[in-house]
Amino acid sequence: NEKIEIYSSEEFFNNITINQDFLNFYNASKDLHEIHIVSKGDDANLERKKTFIKKNFPTAFFEPLSIFQGFDKSMIDMSGYSMQIDDYIACLENTNATYKVLIQNYRKLHYNKIPINSEIYAVNDWKEIIEMINFFEAQQI
Repeated sequence: NEKIEIYSSEEFFNNITINQDFLNFYNASKDLHEIHIVSKGDDANLERKKTFIKKNFPTAFFEPLSIFQGFDKSMIDMSGYSMQIDDYIACLENTNATYKVLIQNYRKLHYNKIPINSEIYAVNDWKEIIEMINFFEAQQI
């Protein structure tokens, strides 16, 4: 599949620009919280992601999942983690994370609409995620 080949190519990974707001989130959180990056892909894509994450986010844990398992990430036990963040609603719906956060990037598309009566929080960007974490942490005092 041509799409899978593109996302697994060295050229693709050499041209990634890291979102500055995510970088700010990572740098503000890395010493305070355990960060796990759960991502889907084929074997070649996951190997490149692992290398990219290790290089750019050395304190983060990488949790690879095969793209051939579908988009559901509920097979990852999130009960020990306080928050799961994703931009795809199907990845959040069945997980056991305490807080499920859908990052919409200022777009409402078919894959990031929250169902009625859902227990999923919606945010637009990583700045809002930092605000949310600060709010939840302040409530625990």
